Amino acid sequence: MSYQIHLKDLPEYSYEDYASWEGRWELIMGVPFSMKPSPGRNHHWVSNKIAYQINRGLDHCARCEVLPAINWKISENTVVCPDIAVYCDAEIVDYPTEAPALIVEILSPSTSRKDKNLKFDLCEREGVGY
Repeated sequence: MSYQIHLKDLPEYSYEDYASWEGRWELIMGVPFSMKPSPGRNHHWVSNKIAYQINRGLDHCARCEVLPAINWKISENTVVCPDIAVYCDAEIVDYPTEAPALIVEILSPSTSRKDKNLKFDLCEREGVGY
């Protein structure tokens, strides 16, 4: 016997729920995704190298900011944490709520399917430039 799970069958969580959870999570359309275990050394090495190169390329722009691993609150039921986000002319107090100009996701075996499909579609829909 096989079962199909539909989003309507799952509980829907909100940003308020998300804010009270321990550990690292993403919340996409009310569905929680664990970000455990935290990325390993190679992931951080690649992320640092990419962030450094982007920062160097944006040295001349006082309006652009490179933010590694910051929560992007898209809505009351969607919060994601891209590996690197670049914001230009954004007013960010604590966490950004508008789409970044660029997002970098470093794929790992445990998250690549979600990153390449679900998060890619979400970022495209929200107007991420690159």
